[in-house]
Amino acid sequence: MKVKKNHRKQSSLGEAGPSIQMKYNVSSNKADESTSSSKKPYVSAYKRAQLVYERIQQDKKHAAEQRRIEMAKREEALLNYMSTKKKMDKALKKRTKKGQPKLGAQVEVLLEKIQKRMSK
Repeated sequence: MKVKKNHRKQSSLGEAGPSIQMKYNVSSNKADESTSSSKKPYVSAYKRAQLVYERIQQDKKHAAEQRRIEMAKREEALLNYMSTKKKMDKALKKRTKKGQPKLGAQVEVLLEKIQKRMSK
C-alpha cells in the first residue's frame, strides 16, 4: 500500500520515470518466471487438432508397419512349411520300376521327423 501511495506522489511530481520503469521490469520478470514454470503455453484449437491428426497418422503408420512385418513373417513360415512338405511328399512318392514304394526314402523321412522332434 505504501509503495502505491509513494508512486502516486512521485508521479504527480514528475520524477517517476526511472522508478516506474524499474518497477515494471521487476514485475515483468516475475510474470515471465511464473508463466514459464507453472502454465503451459496456449495452443489454438487448430494447432491442437493438427497435433491430434499427426499423432493418429503416426499410429496408423506404425500399425501398418507392424502388419507388414507380421505378414512377411507368416509368408516366410508358410514358404518354409510348403518346401519341407513338398520335399517329404516327393520322397514318399518314390517308386521302383514295378511300382513298389522305396522303403529307404520312407525311412529317411521318418528319421528327419524324429531329428526335428529331438532338436526341439
